[in-house]
This record gives sequence, C-alpha cells and structure tokens, in this order.
Amino acid sequence: MDVTKGNIYDILNGNRWFLIPGYQKYYSLEIEQCSRLWKSIVEMRKKAEIGYFVGSIVNIVVPAGVQEYMIIDGQQRLMALRRCVM
Repeated sequence: MDVTKGNIYDILNGNRWFLIPGYQKYYSLEIEQCSRLWKSIVEMRKKAEIGYFVGSIVNIVVPAGVQEYMIIDGQQRLMALRRCVM
C-alpha cells in the first residue's frame, strides 16, 4: 500500500466518483457538526496557518475513465466537507 500526503482541495476538486463500500455505516453527521468542521477550517485560514489536519481519508483508486475512489476510512469527514462546499 502506498501512502501519500494530500490536501482536501485536491480530493474534492475534479471529476471524481466516491464509492462507499456496503460495510461502511450510513452518513450520519448533522448540519451542526458540518458547520463546526467548516468553521474550524475557516478559522485556521484566518490565522494563516499552514494546513489543517482533518483526519485520515483512506481510499483505493479504481482504474476507470472517471476517477473513482473507494472510501475505506474517512467517509463522514469527506462527505461533510463536500456538503459544505456544494
């Protein structure tokens, strides 16, 4: 397994499909939890800090025409961030 450090912008930007395996629990974060996550990111940017650790997101890139990512860990955080920016 290869581990790479990335940023959430690169993950959320672009033509990607996020596949959630059946064994993952359903998305359960409420809007208040999403709001807290987003506010903490905005505060970090105001302080001009370099980077903000949102936790690990483990995925497997599935070879296909459209980039497909099977999310193994980090589904709740990833989907919360997608909801914030959409």
